Amino acid sequence: MAGQRKPPSRSKPKTPTVEEQIESAQAPKGSALEELIRANQDFELLHPDEFEDDYPIPLWFRVLWRKEHPDVEMPAKNPGAAYPEVLSQAYRRMVANPDDAKGPDAAATGDDG
Repeated sequence: MAGQRKPPSRSKPKTPTVEEQIESAQAPKGSALEELIRANQDFELLHPDEFEDDYPIPLWFRVLWRKEHPDVEMPAKNPGAAYPEVLSQAYRRMVANPDDAKGPDAAATGDDG
């Protein structure tokens, strides 16, 4: 197939263990954040270059985003840069609120009356 060459095969990227990811996020045992990390280990969804980029979003969170946005195509070059900037803020919120890893209830931030 002309024009459809695969890049030379590389060795499989080293992925962090689940325990390393939980420790890195400082997720308390049994927290919603720990469960979220454990549930998003499908690293085959990621581009191999993402395992070595400097983008500050952990691999498990990228997997979660990819699962929820399968229609978004990632560029072949610098795929980590294609994630929305808001993900870094969402990640910080998850780490700050590990028992409410998907974020605080939006209704709780409204006016009281």
